[in-house]
Amino acid sequence: MTALRNDYRSFARPQSVEVQPTNLRQIFDEVLAPAIKHYDECGINLELEFDDDTPLVPVDREKIKRVILNLCKNAVEAMPNGGILKCKAYQKANRVILEVADTGTGIPEGLDVFQLFKTTKPVGTGLGIPIVEQIVSEHAEPWITFPN
Repeated sequence: MTALRNDYRSFARPQSVEVQPTNLRQIFDEVLAPAIKHYDECGINLELEFDDDTPLVPVDREKIKRVILNLCKNAVEAMPNGGILKCKAYQKANRVILEVADTGTGIPEGLDVFQLFKTTKPVGTGLGIPIVEQIVSEHAEPWITFPN
């Protein structure tokens, strides 16, 4: 209940963004380190691909941690029989591209994951991806893209 309440409050209240130059690889390491053992137990292989020359990205560190956590949590839940969770960042033109992909079941056709409270999970709130979208849109420079 506490997590649901916090998610709802986070989404409902206007948020401020405290941007600072940030190393994305470092954030991924911080977010994923506690979950590595769980991933192994679930048969999930984690692949991290980060260009060595990827510049620091001006983001709100704590909010981007939440984005990564939500995306990776969804990816892991989509692979109940194991699979591959791939996280990568690279520079393209004047942008840093961040990708989180999995070999899971995929999103059912017709499901709008950005719609509030829409979920396919028995205990999901349907707030994870809308919160990700909100955090990304709060940043002045859009640096996360969602593949088609």
